[in-house]
Amino acid sequence: MMDTKRIVIIAASPKPPGQAASDRLAAIAADALKGGGADVRVINAREPLTKQTTDEAFAAMAAADAMIVAFPLYIFCLPGMTMRFLQRYGEYAAKLPERKQAAVYSVVNCGFPEPEINEEASRVVGWFAAAIGARYGFGILIGGGGMVAMSVSPVKKMTAKYREALKRIQAEVKAGTCIPA
Repeated sequence: MMDTKRIVIIAASPKPPGQAASDRLAAIAADALKGGGADVRVINAREPLTKQTTDEAFAAMAAADAMIVAFPLYIFCLPGMTMRFLQRYGEYAAKLPERKQAAVYSVVNCGFPEPEINEEASRVVGWFAAAIGARYGFGILIGGGGMVAMSVSPVKKMTAKYREALKRIQAEVKAGTCIPA
């Protein structure tokens, strides 16, 4: 009998829920990853922080086999709210007697057309993974992220490539591996 893998997708934009490209990217990921039989949960990082109800979100993260952190690039780094959410989770996780060694991935989007601008922010998520004793796989770097909701040819091509990267995450989670890239 195979146990169900748990994937937590953290939509970590400071914008109100549903208004950010990161929310759309998190929704696409949830849709793509549910197809593999995983238990997928999307957490909007802004909500637990503003309502001071982080324990439920953090418990789900601690039980996850994989976490995907989706966020926008703000002035070439993670938004302060995203950093605060990840730091608070790190403090929470440090107090746990045991937790899964989750695989961690990032989805970074920026308004610039060049996706490589997101590399440093993706590395920060790798450092977060190391700090919580998790394994970092890779980052999906998206340029022109604000256009993700548009239905035009270049965006459709980007979305197709994004889904291909999500298939790799899905395969790694299913196999229990996490291969850095």
